Amino acid sequence: MRLDGDESAWRAIVRAYSPLVRSVCRRHGFGGAVAEDICATVWLRLVGRVGTIREPAALTGWLATSARRGCLRHMRNRKREHLTAELRETVATTVPCAVLGMPVCAIGPTRQRCLTRMRRSPALSTLLRSQP
Repeated sequence: MRLDGDESAWRAIVRAYSPLVRSVCRRHGFGGAVAEDICATVWLRLVGRVGTIREPAALTGWLATSARRGCLRHMRNRKREHLTAELRETVATTVPCAVLGMPVCAIGPTRQRCLTRMRRSPALSTLLRSQP
């Protein structure tokens, strides 16, 4: 497929196939900014690989597959981010409790009492006031 420098051909392709790419995103439950990001990624991939598509009839399948893979990639990344945040929260509460030999539910009130005591400390308040 040859589209080198033909801006009107690119516009025609984007106009013709954007509904297909968006429908794949909607089918995977994405809309708004996330769908637009996935669509933009698909179009950028096409720009980089347009020379590898030998049959113009294959473009529809290529775009649908690329959009589907983009959606699946986004779902994996979102799941990974959620798990990382969940793990970070678990570690933040569980590890100090295990080290201190305290039940997990007791760390919050104990932490609050420690912070209150530190704020009342004249030495700490002097140190904090001297910081820029």
